[in-house]
This record gives sequence, structure tokens and C-alpha cells, in this order.
Amino acid sequence: MALIDQVDTINKVLLIKLRYIGDAVLVTPLLESMNSGLPNASLDVLVSQVAADILMDHPHITKVFGFDKREGISSAIKLMRQLRGQNYDIVVDLTNNDRSMLFTKISGARIRVGFRSRHTFAQRLVYSRVIDSDFGRIHTVDHHLKVAEELGLPINIRHPFLVVNDESLMRIRHTFCQHNIDMAKGYVAIHHGARRWYKSWPHDKFAILADHIMERYGVAVVFIGGKDDISSAQQIIQKMQNRGVSLAGQIPLRDLPALLKGAICLVGNDSAPIHVATAVNTPVIALFGPTDARAWAPRRKHDTAISVNFPCKPCGHKNVNCPLGENYCMSTIKVEQVWEAVERVFKTPA
Repeated sequence: MALIDQVDTINKVLLIKLRYIGDAVLVTPLLESMNSGLPNASLDVLVSQVAADILMDHPHITKVFGFDKREGISSAIKLMRQLRGQNYDIVVDLTNNDRSMLFTKISGARIRVGFRSRHTFAQRLVYSRVIDSDFGRIHTVDHHLKVAEELGLPINIRHPFLVVNDESLMRIRHTFCQHNIDMAKGYVAIHHGARRWYKSWPHDKFAILADHIMERYGVAVVFIGGKDDISSAQQIIQKMQNRGVSLAGQIPLRDLPALLKGAICLVGNDSAPIHVATAVNTPVIALFGPTDARAWAPRRKHDTAISVNFPCKPCGHKNVNCPLGENYCMSTIKVEQVWEAVERVFKTPA
């Protein structure tokens, strides 16, 4: 039974997703559903501070709250006061940890929705409606959209969606000009980093692939990533026979959609950029090792997920190292497999 009977009585909604950048992007189909089904409501989001900028330009969002647990209790109290003062009608907790549950409860919203988890007693105190969780067993977007089904809202899209603003596009053009990259000739973006080293394809294979792309199609290859990826990007470029360009550490998160929107395709590990790229409708070749691609892979028609099957996957992402060492699962993905996917993109009419 739908939870909402009179949509015109809903004025303010908050979605909470205190995870990483890619997780925040995967919330956007639910945002679209709420925007469509609750036409009188303003939609706010509470995400981890590291992910806040990726949603700043989203057309359906009124306000983005960023939370950084490292800032301590005083910051958390300030945020709780802000949330309490918003007078939300609905709060949806997509995180289900102790902090998100506290923020949900303190909001004072009359409708508080969360997923079933091990926190059984806390759930009864916090949520007015608990939804059975299929997290990890179905695609993460579909998992989020179970909230729309529970609230009786329409589901129009099942792909993430981000917009590119003109200011970001101008900054990307300026950066490319500084690096003597002709955007009109086209470029391929490569994201070689990952939260854990064993989720990353080996550097020598990225170098071989980048050389193939430049020699076969005559386009630029641009390596992207954060400050932690600067050194590894240079290591890959040094292995190349052609001139690759590293923009690692140079592109603000808010401008990443603009960079990826202009790319012919993105080749990337299981990390945030693959979700940002598919959210701006750029073809993605996503490389999956420890993570179950069925729950996380981009899935537009022009997207490709290359995944390996090992008996130990999905493994715990909190592990610092892989017990298999250099023989970790990502190393078994062949250059030829990724090259075939890249060629399909180039041979498909835009």
C-alpha cells in the first residue's frame, strides 16, 4: 500500500546518503521520481562532504547538506539543528548507519523511511516505515527506487542523471587549452584510480590501451583522478609510447561531469567516475574485480561492464590488501577485452 495518499500535502523532503561520490550519483533516479510524483515539494539531500559538489547543479535539488564526521560533535550538532529547522514532511534514509538514523530521527519528519537492517531496535525508534532491503542482490539504483514504490511515486528512469553547467564547461575548455588538447578532435578519458589498489587494473595495461587508442584513432587520452592519483598517472604515462595527458588532481569534482560529457568514452575502474560518466550519457567501459558488477555497473545500452569471476568475490572493501597479491582478480582482465569494448564505441554512430 502506498505510503502517500495526498501528494499536495508534501512540501519538503530530505534524502540521506552518507557514503561516497558514486553512491550519491546513484540516488538521482529516486530524486527524479520524487520530483515527478511530488510536484509541490522541495527536495534536499544530505550526503558526505566529499560528495556534496557532484550534486550542487542538479535541477531537482533545492539544497545540498554536506556532512564530514571528522569535524567532530560540534559540527554534527550544528547540522542537526539545521535539519530540525527545515520542517521536513518526509525523510528517506538510504544509508542505515548510526549517524544517518540519528539525523533522520532528529529531523522531526512525520514520515521517516529506512531499509531493514541489523539495527532492529533502533529501526523501531527511528522509522515510521521500514522497507525490506535487497542491497547487493539487485542493482543499487533499483534498491533505491524501492522507496518510490513504497511511497507510491512514478518511476520514469533507472539511470543516474547529472547536468553540465556552462561555467564548468568553460573551465574544462580552458584547462584543455592549457594542455594543448583540441577538444574538437575528440578525447578518451581514463580513470585508473580506485579506493583500494586491488580494485585497479594494472598500470602497464592502461598504458598499452592508451597507446592503442591514440595510434588507431588519433585522439587524445586524458587521465583523470584526485590528488592521490597524480603519481600513478605519471607512472602510466611514462610507460606509454605516445603523449598521454594527466589532469589528475586538477579537475574540481563539480566540473567532472563537464569533462566526461565531452569525452568519446570513459575507461575506468569501479569508482565514482564511471557513475558520473553514465549520468551525463557518455559511454562507459567499467572494469570490475572484487565488486559485484550486477549491483553497481552502469547499464545504458552503450555501457560495457567487464567483470571477472573469482570464488572470493565480492570481497570486503575494508581490507588493505588482497591475499592473492599480484595475482589479484583485476590483473586477469586482458587488454584485448577492453580494446574490443573501446572499438565498439568508436564504431557506433554517435
